[in-house]
Amino acid sequence: MEKHFNLSDHGIAFATREKGCVVGEEIKNSLISINATDTLIINGKGVKAVSYSFMDELLARIMDAWARPEHADKKIALSEWEEPILQAFKTTQVQRHLTLNNLCILKSSDRKTTGKARTRSVKEHQFV
Repeated sequence: MEKHFNLSDHGIAFATREKGCVVGEEIKNSLISINATDTLIINGKGVKAVSYSFMDELLARIMDAWARPEHADKKIALSEWEEPILQAFKTTQVQRHLTLNNLCILKSSDRKTTGKARTRSVKEHQFV
């Protein structure tokens, strides 16, 4: 089963560590609330800008959840993230030396359009 978290529900531009803490805590709580076999899909559609400070705090919260043994195997997929936003995520990951084994990035080419646009099942993707 998939649970969805839409970043755009919290704004279209994120610049502060404080906002990263707030949004990161919500993502962390969403990750904690899913079953071990479920995937949390974080949708970035509509987000236009993020700062590295925001992303640093966001990733810190995600890593805090994954650090707990009971949540370590849960999966996250990033969906519909614009390239500059995804680059901030990747740069922060590298700067923090974070290994995200249970993370999948869904590319726009992974989408099907049959009347309604929807992503393919996350099970079809390799987690990196």
